[in-house]
Amino acid sequence: MSRTLTSGIIWVALILTISQIGFGEEENRSKGKGIGIGVEATSPFVSPNAFPASGFSVRLWIVDFVGLELDAFLIENSPSFSSRAFLKLLNTEIVDIYLGSGLSFFIHPENGKTLLFTPLQFLAGLEIRLTQNIALNGELGLFGHSGKPQGVTSGIGIHFYF
Repeated sequence: MSRTLTSGIIWVALILTISQIGFGEEENRSKGKGIGIGVEATSPFVSPNAFPASGFSVRLWIVDFVGLELDAFLIENSPSFSSRAFLKLLNTEIVDIYLGSGLSFFIHPENGKTLLFTPLQFLAGLEIRLTQNIALNGELGLFGHSGKPQGVTSGIGIHFYF
């Protein structure tokens, strides 16, 4: 009994000690970092049931809580482009949580015809600043086109901010 109690006290002390390391006054790593370049991978990837916010990406945080993103990619050898807007709900030293919406444009060859799809996306995202200049992001959302919901979309990305 006393051995279990001693082990429990040691574990609690260890956890409390580790939790205090590095949690002094942190600077906001996303503050003042306006433009970033990187890559995004957003699923589903297969057209026409795709939201192609994948590929090379440029993010611009106009102010600390409003951002824009442009993406370019090839889907089935056809060019695709996406534009998205973000609104940060939580802006901490390392982690930012945001909501966003976007519109994509891609051409899908089907039965000898070329069709233009413009899916719409709504998402929630999380951006984690690993350093002052490097950030990882993950997103989950819904997308649809032609006025009909199509499904769930998710994605990950990495950006280098200047």
